[in-house]
Amino acid sequence: MKKMRLLFALILLAVCFTNCKNSSEDYIDPRGTDYAGSESCIQCHKTQYDMALKSSHFKATAPASLENVLGDFDKGNHTFIYDKNTKLVMEKRGDSLFQVLYKNGKEVESHRFDIVFGIKHAQTSVYWRNNNTYELPLSYYSSIHNWATSPGFPADKPYFDRMVVKDCYSCHASNASKQNGESKFSRAKYDVNGC
Repeated sequence: MKKMRLLFALILLAVCFTNCKNSSEDYIDPRGTDYAGSESCIQCHKTQYDMALKSSHFKATAPASLENVLGDFDKGNHTFIYDKNTKLVMEKRGDSLFQVLYKNGKEVESHRFDIVFGIKHAQTSVYWRNNNTYELPLSYYSSIHNWATSPGFPADKPYFDRMVVKDCYSCHASNASKQNGESKFSRAKYDVNGC
């Protein structure tokens, strides 16, 4: 049944992209002229557009704002202990959220939540560095209502260098650009959602 729903959604999106025109003169889709854009869909397909906004696929990625990030940043469930000297703490700093590494009580490094992947069962986050994105070592899991290591990350030491490659974005976003023969994701062109 899940596969049938996914197939129907993909067919609907394909029809949307091939039959819709962008009639708004001022609207420029961040993905370029190959895409009709969400605004063009709403004109003829408001019901489907509204349903798509609530779908898991639309919410597969989102900017990491206070409203979009699952998990606790203020209470007791915001610290992951690696060993007696090393811990990773989820911290709110102004309007931004961070994973902050402490060793022997001193801050060693911090990385801001920039993009979140997932919304229902678990949520993994990435941060920007040198026009690339890197996965943060901790994810939030709804089943345990707490933070734990991101899939494939070690539980005995923090690791901040796992680059998120284009293949990840092909399922979780509507645009990823390639520059200079390397996978790079431009902040200006990145669109995490869309029809």
